[in-house]
Amino acid sequence: MQKLVALVLGALLLFGGGFYIYSNREDFGPVLALDLMSIAVLLGVALVYAIVQGMLYNSVLRFMSIRLSQIESFGALMLTLFGNYFFPFAGFGARGVYLHRAYGLSARLYSLSVVAIVLVELTVYACFGVVAVSYLLPLAEIEALLLLAFFICAVIGGVWLIFFKLPLLHRVQQLEKLGRILDEWYEFRDTTDLRPRLVFYTCLQFLAYSALFGVAFTVLSIDITLAEAMLHSALSDFGFVFKLAPAGLGTYEALVVFSANLTGKTASEAIMVLVLVRFAMLFWPMVLTPFFSSTFTSKARVGSLRELTNG
Repeated sequence: MQKLVALVLGALLLFGGGFYIYSNREDFGPVLALDLMSIAVLLGVALVYAIVQGMLYNSVLRFMSIRLSQIESFGALMLTLFGNYFFPFAGFGARGVYLHRAYGLSARLYSLSVVAIVLVELTVYACFGVVAVSYLLPLAEIEALLLLAFFICAVIGGVWLIFFKLPLLHRVQQLEKLGRILDEWYEFRDTTDLRPRLVFYTCLQFLAYSALFGVAFTVLSIDITLAEAMLHSALSDFGFVFKLAPAGLGTYEALVVFSANLTGKTASEAIMVLVLVRFAMLFWPMVLTPFFSSTFTSKARVGSLRELTNG
């Protein structure tokens, strides 16, 4: 039932977004007028961003004795992104099924790898968010103070979860499963030097993601500073993690429009940028996943990618 509600919500958001763009189509001329060089640069930055994401996840798997080549790790990322967009809620599941069938990675360790990446990612992104908000916005404004407080709380919470234990989680029935996963994370983190490597790759990922926003604004001839790109990147990432609809649809767009408004951009400008960013991040999974499909299906011993998404 929850998945059905999210799918319906996603469809409504797509319809509403499409209707908004159609109703204000005269404002979206710059998107359609982009030259091939601008599109190539945008896609190039998106490719670098995806490659770094693959390297990040591969670094975690290596500590679990799973040896993927960088190309296979990148392909697994394409599978995840493809699944998130075209088989709602199946992206992470498809990668988990592939790693289990091809390499014997247990569901417990897979969940642990995802938790480790998300914890470090949100904490690092929030750190950059604190820097961006402090540099950009007058702290006398209530929106800036609230956003700064949000990022600071995210940093404190993330650092606490990464370095310290939360024993009270086991006393709350709804959080007991999360508590068990975190216990495994604490045990795992203490036996490896994973954290510095995770932070390093996450910082690279953040810079590539900020560059993607910077290029999207620039090719549309909209002025943007490094700090503004950092703010959009830091805040929008939370829309991917805490999502109501597939691929963060709706929450992601709302956060980018909000951060753009704080930096003096209009909603139409923010939506044009969102169209380009979404296009750039979707382009490579659409183009490259079919090239990796034979490897995925043969190693996982399934007949089609759809079988992976179904588990």
